[in-house]
Amino acid sequence: MIIENEDITLRAIEESDLELLREMINDPEIESMTGGYSYPVSTYQQRKWFESLANRSDELRLIIDIKEHGAIGTVMLIDIDWKNCTTQSHWKIANRIDVRCKGYGIRMLLHGRF
Repeated sequence: MIIENEDITLRAIEESDLELLREMINDPEIESMTGGYSYPVSTYQQRKWFESLANRSDELRLIIDIKEHGAIGTVMLIDIDWKNCTTQSHWKIANRIDVRCKGYGIRMLLHGRF
């Protein structure tokens, strides 16, 4: 699945994205901002998580890819209720000064076509 709008692309998570996602989940600052907690995730655990994504029908996880910066984060649609057309959305942006506080998360939600 690919959703493109202006300079933002939402695309499937690829194996090449795993290190970015592992860095983000291991970042205590990101986890505290999202109401989570931070337990170290190993490369092995990250790979097992990635393999489990193929079997999920109640969630959709996509990479936020910006033309200027490449992959910068993730958007998650969870608890998808296909019958009632409802879901919860969450997103995380990498802890990098060149992409944080630039409005990419809001623009992705406002201009996305979920």
